[in-house]
Amino acid sequence: MASKRVSAKDKVRRDSLFNQTIEVMQKQIHFDDKESNNTAIEQTSNNVNIKTKKQDYKRQTYFLTDDLIQAIAFKSVFDKMDKSEIVREALRAYIEDKYFNIR
Repeated sequence: MASKRVSAKDKVRRDSLFNQTIEVMQKQIHFDDKESNNTAIEQTSNNVNIKTKKQDYKRQTYFLTDDLIQAIAFKSVFDKMDKSEIVREALRAYIEDKYFNIR
């Protein structure tokens, strides 16, 4: 039967990874707090609408793969951008202009 003890080397490695993760999350929270100063959230029964000085946004759910979610999270931290802003920019760059004018 395998031992359930964790070696000191593994504990240090785990703690180091944990501390790095906490630092990244704290930076993201700090960034989100700065962004929230210009944001008002209005919640109705099923929808959450976010109003900023630039434009009104509505919450919409899409399903993404784990690698896309992780890439967006890393880009958010490294580029100091909101995750939603990253997705909006990517979609605007991908979708042709003609589809924005259809009503």
